[in-house]
Amino acid sequence: MAIKIISIIAALATLFGGAGAGTVYAAQSSLPGDALYPVKIWSEEVRLDASQDPDQDLALHLVFADRRIGEMLALTQQGQAPDNELNIALQTHLWMAAQLTGSCEDPLQAQAMLRTRLMSQEMKLTHAPEDALMTQTRAMLRQQIQLMECTTEDCEQQVCEGGGCLTGDSLMTQDQIREQLRTDQPEGAGNPDANGFTGNYPEPQQGKDEQEESGTDNGSQNGMGGNQNADQIGKTPVPGDGQQNGNGNGNGK
Repeated sequence: MAIKIISIIAALATLFGGAGAGTVYAAQSSLPGDALYPVKIWSEEVRLDASQDPDQDLALHLVFADRRIGEMLALTQQGQAPDNELNIALQTHLWMAAQLTGSCEDPLQAQAMLRTRLMSQEMKLTHAPEDALMTQTRAMLRQQIQLMECTTEDCEQQVCEGGGCLTGDSLMTQDQIREQLRTDQPEGAGNPDANGFTGNYPEPQQGKDEQEESGTDNGSQNGMGGNQNADQIGKTPVPGDGQQNGNGNGNGK
């Protein structure tokens, strides 16, 4: 990794002089929100663009995924909550890595490398401060580990039920993956105060009409018992809760 960074610095030094090279070097320790963080991300993209080998691409995406984990931990240690874009960046690198394993010289070895890295990343987050996005990220990593351990299609379907798996029928670019992740994830994911936060991962995104319909059904079921408060009608239900409450209230319990 150090050799690659030095190569980028050398190239920038040729193009822009020593000041540009020093900026890239200084940016490597920056965090999301820092002025130099875009330079850090740009330097990573330069390294990926310069690589023409699937094995090298895989190694780079895993390194950059580790960086995103490190940035999450650093932000939480500073009392800052990582935003969902950082989680999307992490998943994008892991998704790209998962796609690349089949193109590597030794696909089985590449898959083993990815699985080992996923386990290492999950371990790093195990003792991280409690945070909604960190919890979501840990769940995502566990899901990918379970998926890689599957040996049957039934197992894969069960693990991926509800979505969230880093798989696809066709290869996707980084930009396509980012757009897909932004579409799939609820608005405000990672923020417990946001309307879209579910607290679980993966969670299929519901449309507004579906949420309202589900909330109305739940309120109607509870209301049949005669004891449902009016302010509960329209809220998103907990699966099975409406029927249980309705029956319970109707029986006078």
